[in-house]
Amino acid sequence: MTIHQKTRSTFKLSLPKGDWKHLLPEFESAAMAAKMRRAVVNALKKLELSHAKMDHCRPNNRCESGLCPSCVRRRRLALGEFFDSRQLIFIDWKFATIRVANWMKEPGDHTRFGPLAQHPDITKFVAELRKLRRRGLLVIGSIEAVYVTVGNKPEGKNFHIHVLISGLSLEQIREAAGAAFTLDNRVKNPVLVQPVDRQPRDLIKALTYVYKQPFWKKSKTDHGDVGRKQFPKPKELRELIRNYGEHRLDERLILEGVRWEGTKFSIVEQLLPDQLKIPYLPLNVKTVGEGGTVSGNTGIAEPQLKSDDGDLLSNDTVSAEGAHPVHPSKGTSIKLLRQIESLDDGTVSLFIQYPKNDGSVGQLSLPRETLVKSADFKSLLIGKGADASLNYKSAADTLLSQRAAVTIHSTATPGWHDNYFICHAGGWGNRPESVAEVIFAPSSDSYPLKGSTGDISTFLAGIHALFEQSDILLLAYLCALLPPLAMRLGVKSGFSVNLVGESTTGKTLTLRLAQAISSRAEEKDLQTFNLTPGALEPALRERSGSAVVFGDIKAAKEKGLGHVEKIQQLIFAVHGRDGRGTLHQREVPIPFCLVMLSDEISLEERYRQAKQKLETGDRVRCIELRIPSRDKGGVFNRLENPNDAMAAAQDLENLIDSAYGTVFPDWIAALAGKTVESLKSDFNAEAKRFTERLDILDGLGRRFSVSFGYLAATAKIAEAANLLSPKAKAGEALSRLFEDAAAGLRPEEIDLTIEFERLANFVDQKDKVPTASRGKALQEDTGAFFRNEGAVIHLYVRSEELGRVVGSKVEVFIAKLLDGGAVIRGKSGRTKNVKQKGIGRSRYLDIDYGKFLAIRAKL
Repeated sequence: MTIHQKTRSTFKLSLPKGDWKHLLPEFESAAMAAKMRRAVVNALKKLELSHAKMDHCRPNNRCESGLCPSCVRRRRLALGEFFDSRQLIFIDWKFATIRVANWMKEPGDHTRFGPLAQHPDITKFVAELRKLRRRGLLVIGSIEAVYVTVGNKPEGKNFHIHVLISGLSLEQIREAAGAAFTLDNRVKNPVLVQPVDRQPRDLIKALTYVYKQPFWKKSKTDHGDVGRKQFPKPKELRELIRNYGEHRLDERLILEGVRWEGTKFSIVEQLLPDQLKIPYLPLNVKTVGEGGTVSGNTGIAEPQLKSDDGDLLSNDTVSAEGAHPVHPSKGTSIKLLRQIESLDDGTVSLFIQYPKNDGSVGQLSLPRETLVKSADFKSLLIGKGADASLNYKSAADTLLSQRAAVTIHSTATPGWHDNYFICHAGGWGNRPESVAEVIFAPSSDSYPLKGSTGDISTFLAGIHALFEQSDILLLAYLCALLPPLAMRLGVKSGFSVNLVGESTTGKTLTLRLAQAISSRAEEKDLQTFNLTPGALEPALRERSGSAVVFGDIKAAKEKGLGHVEKIQQLIFAVHGRDGRGTLHQREVPIPFCLVMLSDEISLEERYRQAKQKLETGDRVRCIELRIPSRDKGGVFNRLENPNDAMAAAQDLENLIDSAYGTVFPDWIAALAGKTVESLKSDFNAEAKRFTERLDILDGLGRRFSVSFGYLAATAKIAEAANLLSPKAKAGEALSRLFEDAAAGLRPEEIDLTIEFERLANFVDQKDKVPTASRGKALQEDTGAFFRNEGAVIHLYVRSEELGRVVGSKVEVFIAKLLDGGAVIRGKSGRTKNVKQKGIGRSRYLDIDYGKFLAIRAKL
C-alpha cells in the first residue's frame, strides 16, 4: 500500500500491502482528514470563530489554515514528496522530542499558548543549533499539543516539539536544547534524541511523526500506561483550538536550511559529506513508477560525487556519468550502477539508471533475466516513462556483458557469511573486499529495528551491578548472546524461555533487556504475538539472529484452543521441527532460534483452560521460570531487601533506554576473531562440564539440561570476550535457575488406579461398548465402541462419556494416556472426527487399547 493512493505518481518510498497502520501510525487518509475537518468546523461554529473558508476548503481552493486537517494533510504529503524527490533518505538524521517547563495548559484553560514555531525559546533553539553548525544544517519540525486524560479525567494539554535535524550529533542537539529551553524535568527524558535508522520505513515514520495533525488526544488508564491515541471529544477539541489560536500552516512548522516555496519545500543549504551515509533500501520495499506499476526491488545509494574542496557538488555541476542521492543526474543512455547478488539462491538483480521522456532520470532495480528478452526490457522501462527512442536491444546486451563496479550481497536469512554476521538489527564483521555491502532483505514486511545508542562501557558497568541482584536478568543477557554463537557452530535445535508471574514483577523489563543487547528495546519493538499461524514461522526466521522477544502473548486474537495451538507451533518450530498443523515441510528452514515469552499464568494452566494437556516434549523444549511475587522482589530475586526492587527496575529501564545495541557489535567481533573449531571445542567442553555437575535423576532432566548447558557455555565465551565478568558467577546462577525450572517439569503424580479399573470394567460390557465390524452398522449409539484397524484395536469414546465413567480426575486420566502414547490425536487436538455406520459422525477420543492395557499393568 502506498502512503496514500493520491501520491502514487511521485512518492516512491511506498509500502507493500500489509499492516501499514503499524508502519505509518501517524498518517491519515483524505477521507479521514475531511471527517476531522468537519469536526473542527463544528467546533469553530460553537466558539463563534471564523469558519466559512475552512468549511469550503477544496483541492482547488485551500483555506491554508493551520487548524484545517485537510490542509495539514496536504502539507504533510508535500513534505514526503520533498524527501523523495531530493532523496533525503540518504542523509544522516537525528529525531528529537523536547518537553519544556511551563508549556502545559491545564484542563479548562482556553487561553492561547502564544507564538507557535515563532516562540522566542524555539527561535533561540534554532540559533543555538546554527552556532554549532554554520553550513549544512537542516531542521524540520513542529510544535504540537496533545490532550491527555488519565482514567477518563483530564490531565492537561502539553505543548512540545518534534524535530528532525541533520548535521549535528546527539550530544550537540541535547546541548542546544539545554541552552535554549527550561526543560520539564518532571518527565524522564525531557530531551529525547535518537538517530533515525537508514531503512526507508524508519525515516517515513519519523517524517510523518515530526509534523502531525494538530488535534490528538492520548487516553491512559493510569500514569504508567502508554495510552491510546484518539481524536478529541468536542469539548476537548474546542479547548485545543483556543490554545492553538487561529494560525496559518507555516506558523507551526520549524524550518532551518529548508523553506516552503508556495507549492513545495526546497533546500537552501549546501549539504556536506559528513551528513551522508552509504545506505540501502531493502529489496522488499516496493517502488512505484509514474504509471502506478509496482516493482519488487529497489536499490542502493550511489557513491557521492565531491568537488575538490570536499563539498557535495550542486545540482548543476553533477556530470551525466553518475548521480548523488540528493539529486540524480541527467543522462542520455542506460547505465549499470550496481548489482545485487542473493546469498540465498544466487539470483542477481541489476540497479540501472535510465533517461526519461521528460528529461529527468529514473532508477530501477530489476532481475537480470529480464534482459534476456529485450522486448520485455523495453516494455518495462517505457512503462516507467523511459525514452522510447533508445536502442533497448543494444542496451540489454551491454548490461548483460557488464559487471557493475559496485556489488551488493543480500540475504533474507540471519546468520554468518564467512566472518560477517547479519540479522534484523544490522551487520558486523569482515565482508569480502569485493563486496560494497551485505544487506538483510527479509521476504516479509518486517519492520527493521534501530541499531544502537550510548556507550558499551556504561552499559556493562550498569548491567553487572544488576546481575548481582538478579539471576533472571543474567539469563536474559545470555539468551540474547547465544543465537549468533549457536549459528556460528551449526547448532540447529533451539528452545524457548517463558517467564511466569504476576503483573509488575519485571517480566517485560527483562524481555526488553534481552532485546536491548542487539537493538532498540521499547515495548513496541518487541515481536507481537498477534500473528497468523502462517506468519509466525517467517517472523521467527527473520528475527532469529538474536533472541526473538515477544510482547504480551495474551495479545493474540485467538483464544482457548487456538491460542494454545499457536504456542505449540512456536515451541515446536523453535526446536527445529516442522510447525504443527502445516501440510508440508517449510521451504526455508529456521536457523537456531531462541524465543522469550512472558505470561501471568503457567503454560500448564493455559493449556488446562483450553482443555489440553501440556505434553512432556513441550515441557522440556520450554524453560519455564516462575518469577517471585512483588513483595519478594520480582525478577530481582537476589536482593536482600525486596523493597529496593523498584529502584533497581528504574536503573534497568534507564540503562535500556540510554545504551541499547552496544554489546552486539563487540560480541560478533569476538566470535569472528576465533576459528569455528576453537569456539566449538570451548563451547562443548563447558556445556558438558556444566550439565555433568547438575543433579539429574532421569532422561527427562537430561534433555532439559541441554539448554542450560548452552547458556553456561555462552557465559564462558562471553567472559573471555570481556563482555561478562567472572564475578557474575553465571554457573551458580544458572544452576539455581535450573533447579527452579526442573521442579515444575513434571506434574504432581496422582494415583489413577481406580480410574483405570473403572474404564476397564466399562469396556468389558459388550452391550455398552460394542465392536464395530466391516460392512455392519451399529444398532445403538452408546458413546463408545471398539473398531479393529490393522494391528491396532481402537477404543473410540466421547469425552463426555469418558468423564461419566472415570469421574472427576478425567483430565489427569487423559494426560496419563497422552504421556503413555495411548491417545491417537486428531489434526486439531486430542479428539478426532470419526464416522461409523449406523450412528453417524461425531468427535471421539481415539485410544490405542493395547497401550491402555500396558499403562494399566504398570500402575
